[in-house]
Amino acid sequence: KLQLWILRQRFLTAVEALRHVVRTGTGVILDRSVFSDSVFARVGYRDKFISEEGYAFYNKLRNQMLRKLPVPHCTLFLRVSASECLRRVVHVRQRECEKGIPLEYLESLGSAYDEFLEEMRDSGSEVVDIDWNNFGNVGTVAREVADHIASKGDSSPKKSADLAAFVNDEKAINRTLSLDYVIDEARDEVEAPLFDLKVLQEREQLAHELESVDASRRRLRVRAGCPVEA
Repeated sequence: KLQLWILRQRFLTAVEALRHVVRTGTGVILDRSVFSDSVFARVGYRDKFISEEGYAFYNKLRNQMLRKLPVPHCTLFLRVSASECLRRVVHVRQRECEKGIPLEYLESLGSAYDEFLEEMRDSGSEVVDIDWNNFGNVGTVAREVADHIASKGDSSPKKSADLAAFVNDEKAINRTLSLDYVIDEARDEVEAPLFDLKVLQEREQLAHELESVDASRRRLRVRAGCPVEA
């Protein structure tokens, strides 16, 4: 249920971002998205925290959502080793909810992100993969992203009448949020969409925190020999 909830929130955030693109003709940047959300679902499935039925349901819903969205012009990945990620989580960010995240989980996410980046390349997105173990210059990153986008030419989603119609059709958006069947793992999870930018930003922050809490809780329970629900 958690991963499906996060998926829906990120889809709604993408729709809101595309409304901005259609309305203004300017670009947007999303930190994680409905596209990269699959990384966490993939790891959850491999670690047996999501059942085979649940993973199939998740992928079918995600594919339904992605058919409504344009592929991002550019996918930016700031690459950091799992060990350095763990050091920053424990000693720099120091969030209480992230204390239990093990190195193995971050390594699994790294591998899943590599698979995701290949999928984005295959879909036509320009992938910018930058070593960020020692941080870097934000201006340099911005210029590199701009150069990659420019290399694709003028392919703004604003030109798509179908996209413009979709992002302003709340009934169509609602239909995209659900499949024509439900499974026990997903039952009672769906909620009505709410297009309020502040609320969507707050929910995205909550999604980040819930992913961290869920990762810590599940892996601590496994280490203690406790059963984990799918």
